[in-house]
Amino acid sequence: MSSELQLKNSGGSTLAITHSDGKGGKTIIGTDIVTSVATINDFPTVGLQEGDTVIVKEEGRGGTFILKPGAIGIANGGTIFASSDPLYYWYRQYSGAVNVKWFGAVGDGIADDTIALQNAFNLEDQCYAPDGEYIFSSTLEVKANLSGAGVFKTKFLKNASVDGIKLTSVGYQFLENFSLELNSGVTDTRHGIVSYAGADSGRWHIQEVRVAGQGLDGFFMNQGNLSKLDRVFAVGNGRDGIAVGGVDANAITIIDSDLRLNGRYGLSTRCDEDDGITSAGTCYNCTIIGGYSAYNGYGYNINSNNVMAFGIGGEANTNETILINTDTDYLWLLAGVGADYLDLSTGSNNTIASLLGDSIYRASQFSSSDFIQIFNPDTSGRIKLSQDGTNRNLILSKEGTSSDINIDYSLLNGNLIPADTRGLLFSNTPDGTYGVSTSKLLDKYEEGTWTPVFGAYSGIPTINLATYTKIGRRVTCFASVTFDGTVDASAVNMSQMPYTAKYSNLYGGYVKNNTTGIDMNILMDSTTTAKFKNSTTGVNLTYTQLGSATIIFTLEYETN
Repeated sequence: MSSELQLKNSGGSTLAITHSDGKGGKTIIGTDIVTSVATINDFPTVGLQEGDTVIVKEEGRGGTFILKPGAIGIANGGTIFASSDPLYYWYRQYSGAVNVKWFGAVGDGIADDTIALQNAFNLEDQCYAPDGEYIFSSTLEVKANLSGAGVFKTKFLKNASVDGIKLTSVGYQFLENFSLELNSGVTDTRHGIVSYAGADSGRWHIQEVRVAGQGLDGFFMNQGNLSKLDRVFAVGNGRDGIAVGGVDANAITIIDSDLRLNGRYGLSTRCDEDDGITSAGTCYNCTIIGGYSAYNGYGYNINSNNVMAFGIGGEANTNETILINTDTDYLWLLAGVGADYLDLSTGSNNTIASLLGDSIYRASQFSSSDFIQIFNPDTSGRIKLSQDGTNRNLILSKEGTSSDINIDYSLLNGNLIPADTRGLLFSNTPDGTYGVSTSKLLDKYEEGTWTPVFGAYSGIPTINLATYTKIGRRVTCFASVTFDGTVDASAVNMSQMPYTAKYSNLYGGYVKNNTTGIDMNILMDSTTTAKFKNSTTGVNLTYTQLGSATIIFTLEYETN
C-alpha cells in the first residue's frame, strides 16, 4: 500500500512529496530522496539517483551523505563511501575538522585503529581525535593539522617499534592537544614525532603535545625551517627529549618545554644520523625561550651556531645542565639562565656567551683559547673572560687586533659587587633601527621567595612553592598553589606580589599546569592584584571552580 501527499505553497508550486511504501518511509524533496539508516553499512543499493540524501544514525560515524558521481577508487571509509553504482559515491556533508571516528577509529585502548587513523590523516584537512586511547601499529603519516581533546585526554599508543607520527605536509602543519606514548608491554627503538629531511615535510607548529617513553627521541625534528615547539612535554624517552637540526631545520623556536627523565639530553640542537634515513645536522639560529630540564643525562646540549636562550633552567641532571658542545660558535645565554652546571670545556675557540643574571652557579674549566664575551664594542676591542692555562685563574682582558694587549685583570676571590644604585652600563647607542634607547644600565638583580595572598577566600590555600626573579625592572613570579576545595563563589583574587607593578591592566601570565581541566590565564587588574580568568571566555574564575586543584603559574610585570 502506498500514499502520496503533495504540499503546495500559496502560488500553487509543489514543495515536497511524501511517499510511504511500508518499508521505513522516504521523503522526496523535488527529485532528491532523503533516507534514514541505522549504520554506515546500510546505504541504499537500489533505485539510486544523483542527489539522493542519506542520514546515518550510527554513533561516532553517523552524518548526512549525498550521492554524487566520482572517479573509481576514491572511497576512503570516512568522508566518501562507495555505492552500488561504481560511478557514484556517498559524500559526507561536513564543515570544519575531520573526525577520526568517522573512519572507524574506536579509541578504546584495545582495538587497533591504524587503518582508520591513516585514512583520516591522508586527507589534507584539519583532523580531530576526540577523547580516547588510539592504538596503532605502523607509522602514522600526517599530511595536515591534527588536534586532540587535551594532553591527557587524547592518547595515541604505539603498539610496535616504529616512528610514531611522521609529518609529511609540504606546507604548514599545526599539531596540538594530545599525547603519544607506548602501549603496555611494547619495547621500542624508534622516535615519537619525526620530521625527516627530504621527506616532503614543511614548516610545523607543535603545541601542548606530550611524548613519553619512546626508544630514541621524543621529538626528532630534522626538517622544518622557521618552525616552533610551544609548551611541549618530553618525558622518559630513551635518548633525547627534543632533538632539532638539519640542512632545512634552522631558525626553530622552542618555548617553555618541559623535559624530564630523558636518557641523554633533555634538548639538543643537533639531530644524530638515523640509520641511513637522514644525515646528522644542527639547528642554526635556534631560539630557546623558557623551559625546564631535570633528571636527564644532560639538560641542554647546545651544539650549533647562533643560539639564543632566554630564561632556561634545570636541576638534578646526571651531568651538566647546559653543555656547550664542539660545533658551537656565537652562543648567547641571556636573561636569567638558571643552571646548576654550565660546561664550556668542549666549546670551539670562539665560543661566546653574554651572561645577564648571576644564576649560573658553577662552570667547568675551559681552555685558554675559549672565552665568554661580556661586551663587544668592535672586533678590535673585545672584552673577554678567559682562563689562565697554568694557574686556572679567570682573567678579564681586552683583546687586540692580533693578540691580547697587556691589560689583564684577575678576579681571584669573591664577587664583582657594584655599589648601591650602580650596575653594568652597556651602551648609550640605540640598537634598533626604530627604537630610542632610554637606558642601558642593568642596576638590579634579585631572586627570592614570596607569599601570594588570595583575598576573600574562605578556605586555606597551601603554598607549595613561590619564587621570583627581578632583572632590572622586570619581575617574574612563579608559584605552585593547592586549594582545599572550599565552596566559595568569590572571584579568585591574588595579591602581595613581590613588587608593585608600574601600570594597571597591562601585565599577565600563564598557567603552566593545573588539574581543573579549565584553560586559564592570569591578568593583573591593578598594580597590586591579579585575577585568574578562563582563557576562552575571559570570565573571572571562582574558588569553587578551582575546587581542590593545584595551580602552577608564572606572572611577569614591570615595576618602577
